[in-house]
Amino acid sequence: MRLPATIPADDVEAPYTDGILTLRVPMSEEETGTARTVPVKRGGTPSEGAPS
Repeated sequence: MRLPATIPADDVEAPYTDGILTLRVPMSEEETGTARTVPVKRGGTPSEGAPS
C-alpha cells in the first residue's frame, strides 16, 4: 500500500484478528483533503447480480 506522505511510523497500528488485517494510519489534518471510497467485497459469497 502506498501512502501519499510521510507518516509517523510509531503511531501506525496493524492488528491481525480472525484472518483480517486492519491498518490504522494517523494522518495530519492539513494533509487530508480528498476522500476516497474503496469497495469492500465479502469473501465466500457471490456478488449481487453475479450468476450463482
